[in-house]
Amino acid sequence: MSPIYFPYQPFFVASSEFDPTESKILNFKSLQDGWHYQEGVAFSDAAIQDALLVHRQIFFKGFTRTDAFPGPNGEIQVTMYFEAHYFQFERESSSLWNITHEVDDKEVEFLEEKNISLVVDYINALNAKLCDTFDVYLNLIGTGRGRGSTTWRSNERKGAYLSWVRTVCSPLDPQFVST
Repeated sequence: MSPIYFPYQPFFVASSEFDPTESKILNFKSLQDGWHYQEGVAFSDAAIQDALLVHRQIFFKGFTRTDAFPGPNGEIQVTMYFEAHYFQFERESSSLWNITHEVDDKEVEFLEEKNISLVVDYINALNAKLCDTFDVYLNLIGTGRGRGSTTWRSNERKGAYLSWVRTVCSPLDPQFVST
């Protein structure tokens, strides 16, 4: 039996292919050599996977205002917006990342050439950096579908799936944000 149809599998499938930013990152794979005025290079699978990982880390911390941009030399930029804050995570073709944090269009922090694990650690600390208090809420929607349902079952007659993720955050005053 396929595990996706078994109602009590202990795993969380969180594909966000319907998320516009994730779809955009996945579409970078279709860009071939020469895509940018005959000079852009194609993106490696590793670059796309890293960008997806960074985006998912941001998204599942509750920050859903995101975007992504391809660079002509194989770099991928994942951006995040929260209140007056702007974060740019840029993966270079060397696999190293640069992180830029701006508040009200003024750069307050720039970290250069970090590996992916340090970027993930940085993202995991964002809630504490940006919020006085915070919590992440998941909204689950139930369905009455019976056997063969591809959703989690919350009881014998209902399944449930994630419909949105939201961060409830009491923002810190930007003038007191330490970097």
